[in-house]
Amino acid sequence: MGYDIERFVDEIDEELKCPVCCGVLEDPVQGRKCEHAFCRKCIVEWVRTSETCPVDRCVLQLSHLQTIPRIIRNLLNHLRVRCDFVLSGCQEVLKLEDLLNHREVCKFNPEYPVPCPKDCGALVPKNKMDRHDCVRELRLLLCNQQKEINELKNSITSLISIAEEQRQNSAANQESLSSLIDKYDHLTMSIQNLEKPIKEVLMIASRNSKAADTENAVNNHIKTALIQEATTEIYISNVDRGVTPPGLKDYLFRHDINPLSCKEALRRGWKNDFRVVIFKSDVNKILQSNLWPRGICCFVCGEYYTTKTEGSRDPEEGGTLNNLKACMPPWMAA
Repeated sequence: MGYDIERFVDEIDEELKCPVCCGVLEDPVQGRKCEHAFCRKCIVEWVRTSETCPVDRCVLQLSHLQTIPRIIRNLLNHLRVRCDFVLSGCQEVLKLEDLLNHREVCKFNPEYPVPCPKDCGALVPKNKMDRHDCVRELRLLLCNQQKEINELKNSITSLISIAEEQRQNSAANQESLSSLIDKYDHLTMSIQNLEKPIKEVLMIASRNSKAADTENAVNNHIKTALIQEATTEIYISNVDRGVTPPGLKDYLFRHDINPLSCKEALRRGWKNDFRVVIFKSDVNKILQSNLWPRGICCFVCGEYYTTKTEGSRDPEEGGTLNNLKACMPPWMAA
């Protein structure tokens, strides 16, 4: 049911009145389609007997009800209304949105608690003062307090038990900590005792490592010296341009000469020069005159040797340097 219009000090707009009870909307809702606003209790009772809107008779069910727009709700909340207990003497005029809170603290509310006139210490609602029994209320109060005291005792006993358990755990942890400290001290002493032997071992290992490095360096130096002593470098000049280092090495292998390396030293015109490293035991073999055709010079690097040589062009080409053909000369054929 809505609020009584007579309680309001302002004029009430018709849109803020319930079409069912004709009072100011209380806990308002509206229809989804018709958008008419009603008190919730009023429209719920109406729809139970007639599933139509009381204004325009369109279909209206409980599932069609929804909250009213915020603007309507704000207009309702700002309406000034007299207290519910105005007939009991309350002269308060307040906003509708503050009415519920004021009702709980209003001193003219029959349910507002006041001290017992017999000084028993109890707060009794005004409408129950005639039925108030001080002795019974005191007994009830004592029973409740005794119950609270027992609960507090149980809580204290539980807390004491937990504290004792924590004390025992703390003592055990302290004992474990002392044991760990003793073990730590023992390990520290052991480590200190091992430091000197470890340092001595490291020094010996360092000396051995340095000795091994020195020995390796000496061995490498000896190997290098032996290789340099056992090998020599041969310079082969005026070789046909079509000859490659692998081809030249293969040619020497076929003549029982073991070249360690063969690199192209110079390219000039239609001829190539090569540097070949061989064992000194093969020097006489590689310097044989019948090993090389006329025009090819072969000599030990560092020794002066010269001869007049002439290059040859590929007979199938025109004769310019850009058109030279790389080919295997006949004397290198297997």
